[in-house]
Amino acid sequence: MQYFQKKRNTPIVTLIRHYTDKKGGKVAASRDEIQRRFPFLDWKDQKKLILAFLASGKTDRHWAYRQMMDYWDNAFEAPVKALWEQYHEERCAWLVVRFFPKAYLLQHFDLLTQGRNYYFACLRLAQDKTFPIDRSKLSHTDYLALLYHTHRSLSHEEATDLLYQIVHHICTDKLAGYAGLDRFASSSRENVISPVHFHEVSLALYYLRQLYLDTVVAHFEEWDEQVRNAIFKSSEYATLITTNLDDYNYNEARIHIVKKYAYNALPYQYKQADAPRTDEWLTTLLEKAQTPAEPSPKKKEKRQYNDPAALKEIMTSNPAVGKLMKTFDLE
Repeated sequence: MQYFQKKRNTPIVTLIRHYTDKKGGKVAASRDEIQRRFPFLDWKDQKKLILAFLASGKTDRHWAYRQMMDYWDNAFEAPVKALWEQYHEERCAWLVVRFFPKAYLLQHFDLLTQGRNYYFACLRLAQDKTFPIDRSKLSHTDYLALLYHTHRSLSHEEATDLLYQIVHHICTDKLAGYAGLDRFASSSRENVISPVHFHEVSLALYYLRQLYLDTVVAHFEEWDEQVRNAIFKSSEYATLITTNLDDYNYNEARIHIVKKYAYNALPYQYKQADAPRTDEWLTTLLEKAQTPAEPSPKKKEKRQYNDPAALKEIMTSNPAVGKLMKTFDLE
């Protein structure tokens, strides 16, 4: 058998030279080896490589952006600033938002805070209590997390309103499905799931506890218990647990039941003309699950060869079998 000797490691200095020599024909091979070894290199070599990748094409530049999230150094500020002002790339903006001086962040605030970058910018700037937070640019849970991390407060009324808004959104959002549930909700098919089993709701309750709004949490959990009892007593739930639906359809049915009864239990000011239309889908699914399956064709009964009459019939119809049985004295 032919023995293949492992390739010896090329010195990192050589790899850097090969990578920066764009006409040498070894850029791709050296890039792959550099990226494989990068986490295990000395800091001085990591720093050289990040700067070299920043000066390269878009793909390599983006790889460098990801590394700088973990290996930031103020020496990167000047090249990153130049790249941000030239390309306005989103991944470059991540670095500016997290590591640049606050004065620069405020100067370019609108450009730098697209999407979820607004949340991360506020994490730095909202430590100043005079900094205004635009709640419309944040999800409900990001808003609560921001209040907690920047040591701000929330009134009982605002906290209650926010919880019911989250439930309303879950009930009316067609995309809010099984993937949005906490793991406990899927631990058993017999579990009655309720609004608190949705990840967004449980996360909101966590932050409200951190904000010392335990009274609001307790009242909401009482409301949730009422929803759970309504589901448990519902005809839909009684029908569902008797079906043999596959896991996917079973869980989808549970989601629709929760949405229906949670929406019905919401305070009137959260009920609009966008009530979840679950009844038709749910009814169709449950009726289909209850329809008895068509009997499968009867299989041909196997002949019982331990029956003496059956053995005699075989010996008569097949002399060879009869002769064999006489040989072994099996008559």
